[in-house]
Amino acid sequence: MKRHISNEVKCPFYRSEDNFRVCCEGQDSTSSYHVVFRSSTDKRSHSARYCCGEYRQCGICQTLYRKYGGD
Repeated sequence: MKRHISNEVKCPFYRSEDNFRVCCEGQDSTSSYHVVFRSSTDKRSHSARYCCGEYRQCGICQTLYRKYGGD
């Protein structure tokens, strides 16, 4: 599947997405998180809620903020 980068994303840890997956920065420079959804509808819902909206509520975002010593 072809990945793309959304212009609507607010999350600083977002990297790219495709129809069923959101890719985020990883715990270190050699890894990344890939969140895979059962449907493209589920992925769009997640992306709208977290990546493009209240990204600080996302569990991955919270984990990565701790990586940098943030809240």
